[in-house]
Amino acid sequence: MPSAEQCVTGGKRIAFADLLRGVAATSVVLFHFGYLIWLRPDIIGNLISFPGLDTLIGQASFAPLPSFGLSLFWGHFGVALFFLISGFVIPISIISLTRAGFVISRIFRLWPTYLVGLSVAIACVALNSQFSGGIFPYSTIEVLTNALIIPRWPSLTRSIDGIVWSLEVEIFFYAFCILMATWLRRLDLRPFLLSFPAVPAAYAASLGGPHLIGTNMLLFSFSHWASAMLTYVCFLLCGTVYYYNYRGRLGIAETLAAQAGLLLCFAISLKIGLLDVSDWSMVVSYLLGYAAFAIAYFSRDWIGALPMWVVNPLSFLADVSYPLYTVHGVLGYTLIGYLLAYGAPSGAAVGLAVCAVLAAAVVIHRLVEVPTHSFGKLAALNINTQLAK
Repeated sequence: MPSAEQCVTGGKRIAFADLLRGVAATSVVLFHFGYLIWLRPDIIGNLISFPGLDTLIGQASFAPLPSFGLSLFWGHFGVALFFLISGFVIPISIISLTRAGFVISRIFRLWPTYLVGLSVAIACVALNSQFSGGIFPYSTIEVLTNALIIPRWPSLTRSIDGIVWSLEVEIFFYAFCILMATWLRRLDLRPFLLSFPAVPAAYAASLGGPHLIGTNMLLFSFSHWASAMLTYVCFLLCGTVYYYNYRGRLGIAETLAAQAGLLLCFAISLKIGLLDVSDWSMVVSYLLGYAAFAIAYFSRDWIGALPMWVVNPLSFLADVSYPLYTVHGVLGYTLIGYLLAYGAPSGAAVGLAVCAVLAAAVVIHRLVEVPTHSFGKLAALNINTQLAK
């Protein structure tokens, strides 16, 4: 998942945030390849149009990653870190660019790399459909809606790659930051207060949901989407609070108080809204992600002095984290399925899938992400210069 411009400020890399991207990317890949596909092969097989995947998984011998009693822990933990990193670094771009420059920068940061990853997913689904004698399961509207990363609720569109929902959250947060740009540049506290309507919005969506499902699916989908976006914004703003502390705007006591309020809104909104799950696993997993981010933030000077043999692997994963996030899912699942079908041991199938998606991420990073990101930054700076004249 993308962060803002590289995790830097004043030309200096913010080591803790940059390295956490590597941790987050690792957590998400481990979740999908070492946990989800083995426990929910029916869902994965349907996602990638691979009939019989559940049978192959059932016949394989593989011990899924421990979840510590928390359903979907590794996935929630990794996404939580990505969201907090974005909450921390996006204000850097907002402060340094005009609104128009920020939009241009975000478009070139997000879209080209995602489009390549989605194209790989679509190719895998088409291949799987062809080999299984089925038809490609997605309509043109669904492909375009996913490709443009626009909210899917108006057309009730399915996710093709399983990860576009998180990019919708990112884009909603970008829009929120654009609206709050003046206050963010002043390190004003009012943006945090505007997150509190998440709780009543979640409650209203949950209360009206059962009625709307039977009468107006479009309105139900919108209420679900809007309440979910507001819920996640509460969590991303926790990262922004840390940025305010980083800039000296908030002291430790004020930072922790603001965090407590935002996390409380996030947890309540999750439990009373349409995102509600049967237990507290999702809330606890996100809170553990928050705890890891907080520990890294307060240990940032120590992290900045880590030896290179520790830093280099995480820096590599941080550099390719976004293309890895966009390309790994459907491609990796497909590779694991075919490797198992041809008799590969389950551990070897997972290992080869990890190597393949890392290689694909490196190629996309070098050929797509780096040049388009650089072009977007240059275009944004040109807009800044023209508006300053």
